[in-house]
Amino acid sequence: MGNGVDNYLDLTPGGLTGVLSTDLDFNGFTANKTAVRQIADASPADASTHPFDYSLGDMQKVTCPAVGTLTMSFANLPIGDVAAFIIDLVNGGDCTVSWPVGTQFDTGIAPTLTVAGTDRLLVIKDSSEVYTVIVSALDIK
Repeated sequence: MGNGVDNYLDLTPGGLTGVLSTDLDFNGFTANKTAVRQIADASPADASTHPFDYSLGDMQKVTCPAVGTLTMSFANLPIGDVAAFIIDLVNGGDCTVSWPVGTQFDTGIAPTLTVAGTDRLLVIKDSSEVYTVIVSALDIK
């Protein structure tokens, strides 16, 4: 008592209960469960272009073809805004991965990927439409 908070909110154990029935607003930005859209497997059938369509999901699992080049392309990201998405790349070291022109890497060069395993990559697009690829984890088990 006396701290001003307990006049509005019961902070005793078990005192804060309930279910979120609406979206949360963070200074004009909305957070809700439907904001995260995942595509379980979006692998191309052969060595070709993988069009990462942000409007369909912000996390995709992609398997590299056994031989050849996997060319990444990105579409439908919000123009002029910062956006990020995750790629779980399976056997990325077993093929050549070609990134869009101008893509930057956190180490300055494209990462060496796992030949037989899954690597998690975070791709960030800044408000100037520049993409940066960051390796979040190599050879996830």
